[in-house]
Amino acid sequence: MVGYISNIIPLEAQYRLRRGRELAARGEENGALTCFKQAAMIAPCYSTAFREIGNSLCRLGRQDDAAIYYKKALQMSALYHAAPFIKPYNKELKLKNQNPASNKPDYH
Repeated sequence: MVGYISNIIPLEAQYRLRRGRELAARGEENGALTCFKQAAMIAPCYSTAFREIGNSLCRLGRQDDAAIYYKKALQMSALYHAAPFIKPYNKELKLKNQNPASNKPDYH
């Protein structure tokens, strides 16, 4: 799974996330928050970055703000996990809509 994610998420975003975790481990929460936000800006579909922003905001006592980022992380994660299922369905639907017989007008 890690190899698959690394092909999707730019290396710079992965680096920023890793750096943010290092800073958080040392108690440098504001610096960590900056790194997590940079990772999210670089890769807007990176649910882990949004979750880490939420974690960081919680540690800073900003639970209301954290809830927004947790929700975003869940949305991104749901989209990521649903993508393999949605894509084949959309392809099948598109093929059905391109059927020339179905494009004929109904005069009845």
